Amino acid sequence: MNNRRLIGGIILIILGILFLLTNLGYIGFDVLLGIFDLWPLLLVVAGVNILFNKKFIVSLIAWIIFFIILILYGTFYKGINVDTDFKTHFTKPVETSHGELNLDIGAARIDVASERNDLLKVDARGIKLSHNKTYRNDMETVIFNFANKIHSPAIYSTRGSNYNFKLNEDVIWDLDLDLGAISGTLNLENIATRSVDLDMGAGNLNIILGNKYGKSDIEIDSGASNINITVPKDAGIKIKLDSSLSKINTDDLNLIRLGDHYISPDYEDKDIKLEFRVSMGVGRVDFRVK
Repeated sequence: MNNRRLIGGIILIILGILFLLTNLGYIGFDVLLGIFDLWPLLLVVAGVNILFNKKFIVSLIAWIIFFIILILYGTFYKGINVDTDFKTHFTKPVETSHGELNLDIGAARIDVASERNDLLKVDARGIKLSHNKTYRNDMETVIFNFANKIHSPAIYSTRGSNYNFKLNEDVIWDLDLDLGAISGTLNLENIATRSVDLDMGAGNLNIILGNKYGKSDIEIDSGASNINITVPKDAGIKIKLDSSLSKINTDDLNLIRLGDHYISPDYEDKDIKLEFRVSMGVGRVDFRVK
């Protein structure tokens, strides 16, 4: 039998066993996703196969060592990045009228909602969040930074991470969200939102917008996602879509085409304006009116 075919068959058998053990719950999916961190080792193994093309046992040992490292890597990082519960809240200073929330988060479920009393509330379970807070302009502006970007496959744990943020309704907010594979809801209906800069890899997301701020800029840059956006019926809408592979549904909005934008006929006369810039690889965006 050809040595290459034999090695290829062994690799498929090992991968099949790993997937089976994952589905049965004996090992975590973290192990398989470790390949995204360890892919340079594949180049090393390929180089060994080229150098020792006629030495079957050397090539086989190289592949076995790779899979052993993959399993140990995924298991080790899963062990040290255990799920944690984290709750905190920040009291609102009288002087604070503007806020920035910056999220740098990998795979997780993320929910954002409103809060009447505290400046910010956080209820999190999953990979530990690092965070910091700073004030500017005599405490007029507060800046929150939260991140869980650990270079480990553990962020893709089958259990997953859940992060809940509640923002004060009396503060004007700018949101900068750098997200990986996510699901969740951004319920901004009762939040004065000046801007949303959403950069996400893939997932399913619901965005609910309100009429608490005069003009809001929403920029969405996504890979492969399904996004549902709910807008208030009294808002003027302007949308620019940069994608030939994505579908956008604006039937509820009664928009007209103006250059490279879709826009409400009476956009300039509206007190509430929502301007969208959507760039998406593949996926679907559905706009709804509430």
